[in-house]
Amino acid sequence: MSYPPNPYGPPPQQPGQGPYGPPQQQPGQQYGQPYGYPQQPSPYGPGAGPGGYPGWGGQPGWPVGPPQMPGVVTAARVILFIMSGLSVIGGALALLSGIVMSSSSDDSDTSGLAAPAVAAGVAVIVIGALVMTLAVRYSRGRGGVRVTTIILGIVEILGGVLDMVSNTTVVGLLIGMVGLGFGIVFLVAMFSRAGTAWFSRPRY
Repeated sequence: MSYPPNPYGPPPQQPGQGPYGPPQQQPGQQYGQPYGYPQQPSPYGPGAGPGGYPGWGGQPGWPVGPPQMPGVVTAARVILFIMSGLSVIGGALALLSGIVMSSSSDDSDTSGLAAPAVAAGVAVIVIGALVMTLAVRYSRGRGGVRVTTIILGIVEILGGVLDMVSNTTVVGLLIGMVGLGFGIVFLVAMFSRAGTAWFSRPRY
């Protein structure tokens, strides 16, 4: 059985469509995207993976490497290194003076101060070592490091205020102001958005 020919001719073909099939894949168009619509860029930038994490080697979802430590956290870390260095130097001087006083047996008053000077020197050196360990652990960025720094900042602020109130000399006031400034830097660094993100970032 035959049908009469269409008096209006064959239907018009779409661009890129063959006479017997669906539209062909256009050059440069990715699979999985609706035909005729451009690929939507990632809102987190090119190469970003799921959740906004950057891609590694062009693959989404892989980290590019260790992130950079924020500047405010770096400042707190530098202060910790300075504090630890000064503590070790001061403790060593106190320990040395205690040893010298203990060796001089002529003056009983001087020899009586030897043991407290040695004990204070050892304690200050230990504190300096602990502070240096805290500064070294900043690169790992654990939550315990942040909590310890917050406690240290509070102690520094209280000690600085106490030094400024109880001392009337210029040196005492300067020491109190320095301790107060260090404590403020610690708290600002730990409670800032960059500091919080640094110590709560995911580990791979």
